[in-house]
Amino acid sequence: MDGWEQFYNIVTGEVESVPDYDNDYVDMGEFGETAEKIEESDDYIRLPSQYELHEYNIMEWFAEEKGNTVLMRALHGRQPYRTFKDRTIDLDLDQEYYAFRTKAYGEIAREWCRENGIPFIEER
Repeated sequence: MDGWEQFYNIVTGEVESVPDYDNDYVDMGEFGETAEKIEESDDYIRLPSQYELHEYNIMEWFAEEKGNTVLMRALHGRQPYRTFKDRTIDLDLDQEYYAFRTKAYGEIAREWCRENGIPFIEER
């Protein structure tokens, strides 16, 4: 979520959320206890933010895999996210793209778990 940070507790497996310190829409006082608990403990690992997930790269990988110049051009103009998604709809590739994106996010999650020594079970 934009304006929030999520932390994974490696002991309990729970996720705690606190607003970013520069989030003007939330009273930090309500979350002070949680933020302090996270800051003082080694049990928490910050989850990647939406900006660290790089959806732009995923769109680029999809366009390259498809060898589709229309999709590649969509990424290099104004409003690349909106234009890319509009082009996937125009080309009847939107559902395929969303499946591709889900698979990419799964790989990102697996890699994050490996990097942080967190065991995981893959469900098919």
